[in-house]
Amino acid sequence: MLVRIRSLIFYKMSEAGKTSNALEQYVLLAKGTKGAAAVALIRQVLEAPGVYVFGELLEVPNIQEVKIA
Repeated sequence: MLVRIRSLIFYKMSEAGKTSNALEQYVLLAKGTKGAAAVALIRQVLEAPGVYVFGELLEVPNIQEVKIA
């Protein structure tokens, strides 16, 4: 039972790492995008499977410049 719990914890931690890594990649991309490309990137992040936290992305100045009409 203990081995099963440990493997489940490891699995959840590795999944969290994948989510964090995916978001980090989007944050790096966001630093070099503006305008319509930034809007497309935001849409892509919102549709990305496993990405549920967007705070780091929202802190990027290029993303903050995007205005939704």
